[in-house]
Amino acid sequence: MGDAADSSSSKPLRIMIVGDSITHGSEGDYTWRYRIWEWFQTAASSQPITFVGPYTGTGPPDEYKPPQPPRFPDEPEPPPRDCTTGGYNESIHASFQRAHFAHTGRAVFQAKDAIQEQVTNLNPDLLLVLLGFNDMGWGFSDHIGTLENTLAFIANARLARPKIDIALSNVPQRSPIPGREDLVDWTNKYNNLLKHAIKADRLDHLSRSSRLELVDVASVYGWTPDECTGAFDGLHPNELGEFQIASAFSTVLHKSFNIGTAPLSIPRSSKIPKRPLHSPTNPACTGVPWGIHFSWDPVYGSRGYDVRSRCAGQDEWEESHHGECGIDNTFTPAGQEWEFQVRAKVGVEEKDKSDWSAIAKGTATRSTAPPPENREVFSRGKDGIEVTFTPLPNDSKFEVERYAVNWVDETAGGFLGGQGVRVGAGGRAENRGRCVVQGLEVGHRYQVWVSTWTKREGGGVFGGAGKVVVGSGVFSRPEGLSGELERLSLEGGR
Repeated sequence: MGDAADSSSSKPLRIMIVGDSITHGSEGDYTWRYRIWEWFQTAASSQPITFVGPYTGTGPPDEYKPPQPPRFPDEPEPPPRDCTTGGYNESIHASFQRAHFAHTGRAVFQAKDAIQEQVTNLNPDLLLVLLGFNDMGWGFSDHIGTLENTLAFIANARLARPKIDIALSNVPQRSPIPGREDLVDWTNKYNNLLKHAIKADRLDHLSRSSRLELVDVASVYGWTPDECTGAFDGLHPNELGEFQIASAFSTVLHKSFNIGTAPLSIPRSSKIPKRPLHSPTNPACTGVPWGIHFSWDPVYGSRGYDVRSRCAGQDEWEESHHGECGIDNTFTPAGQEWEFQVRAKVGVEEKDKSDWSAIAKGTATRSTAPPPENREVFSRGKDGIEVTFTPLPNDSKFEVERYAVNWVDETAGGFLGGQGVRVGAGGRAENRGRCVVQGLEVGHRYQVWVSTWTKREGGGVFGGAGKVVVGSGVFSRPEGLSGELERLSLEGGR
C-alpha cells in the first residue's frame, strides 16, 4: 500500500491533481480543485496536505489580436501563450493551495510522457487524475488507445515513485454531439475497460506498494445522470459541477484511503454561490485601415461574449460568439456605418447571459491595398492547386509584406484555409506570383481568393481566383465572388 494510505497526521500528504480543462478551469472559476481543498480543511483537517504541481492558475481569457496573415509554408508557428495564468473566483479563501498539473486541452497520450518528470521533481504521495475525454473527444484515440495510454500514464508515474497512490477517474459523458455517437460508445467502453483494468491491477505485485483506485465521476457528473445540470456547456463544470466532481473524489479518498470523516456532501442549489455577471461597459466602435474595430471592457469571470452587429438603418442583427474583448469586420467598404452590441455569458442558456450593452456606432475607414491582378487557379498533382497572379507594381504606394492565398472546401464546407506567399514588388517568373498548396481533399471543389497584406494597413480585400476540383487537372476560370466578397473586391481594386 502506498504513502497516501499510510500517511501519518504529522506529515503533510503531498497531492498532485492532474487533468485537462475540466480540472484546470477558467478565469473566475472556483474549480473542483478548490472544493476538494475545502473538504480537506474541514472533514479531513487532521491530515495536513500540500498540493503540488507546476501550475497555479486557471485558463486566462483569450487575448485580442488584430487580423493576422496566413503563415508562409516554412514559417514557424508563434510561441505558445502561457495559458496557466488565469485567476480564480474572487471569493476563494486566501490560503487556497493553487498548485496543480492540469492544462486545458491535455490528453492522456500527452500526459503519459510528462508525468514521470513531474512526479520525480515534485514527489507527490497521491495523484488525483481526471483525464481521457480529449483523447476520444478530439479523435486522438478510440477507447482502446485511450486505455493503453492511461495504463502507460500509471506505469510512468510508478517508475518515478514506486509507492505512489493514484485515485483515477473515469470519463464523464458530455451532452450529445450530432454525428458523434461514436463518442458515447467509446466513453462507455473505455469506462468499462478501465474498471476491469483497475481490478486487475490489484492482483499485480505493484499494488502492494502503489494503490490504484477508481473514481466514478461519470455516475454523478455529466449527461448521465442529470443531463449535464452541473456543466455550463455540456462538458465543463459550473458551480454545481465543481461540487459533484470533488464529491466523487472525496468518496474514494474516504472509503479507500481512510481520509476524512465523511465524503463531501453536495450543497442544495440555494447554497451554491452564483457566478457574478454584468453587462460589458465602454463599448466602442472605431474605423481602422482594414475596416472597423469593436471593443469593450472585459468582464471578469465571463466565459465569452455574444456580439451582434448590423449596418446602420437595418433592423436585423447578425450574432457571433467571441472569447476576446474585441473583434474586427474586415469585409466592409470605407464609409459604411455600423452598429454593435455585446453581452457577457457564463453558459449557453439565456439565463446565463447578461443584458446587452449600449449600442456603439462607428464608420469603417478601409484603406487597404487592392488584390493582385490576373489571378488564376489550377489543379496541380494529386492533391494540390497552383495559384498565380501579378503582384502590385514597383511604384505602388503600398509596402507589401506578403500575399495571401485563401480557400474554402465547397464540397464539404469548413473553415477558411490560408497560405502566405513571398513575392517582392515586380515579382518573379515574368512578373507573376505563384503559390502551390498541397494536402487538399481529392475530388473536392475549392473556391480560391488572393489578397494583399501590407505592413501598415494589414490585409486587403479578397480577389477571386476561381474554383477548381482538386485532382482533376482542369482549370476553372474565375466565376466572380458571391455577394459581399465580390462587391468588396471590386471596390478594393479601384
